[in-house]
Amino acid sequence: QQWSKLESAGLPVNRMKNMIHAGYAIDHVEADKGFVVMLQNISQLDEQAYEEQKQSIRSNIFSTEQNRFTNAFIASLHKNATIEYSEELQQQMAQ
Repeated sequence: QQWSKLESAGLPVNRMKNMIHAGYAIDHVEADKGFVVMLQNISQLDEQAYEEQKQSIRSNIFSTEQNRFTNAFIASLHKNATIEYSEELQQQMAQ
């Protein structure tokens, strides 16, 4: 199940499955993105550490996506904004 999630995210899962020793690295480059995957070490799965890191990574990804959405929204407003100046409204606010 985890492999299918990685594959749907665009990662080269078949190449990742063939990583056999620490220090092994693969890269993947597309027109609009790229990444390097490096196997740092091989060890028994520590379920507690996995769960702790999973939440941290999930929060980080959510925050990154939220920032990206906000920045795109602001850029869209900036590109499509129409600014009108009203002296009457300016005077009312000054009172």
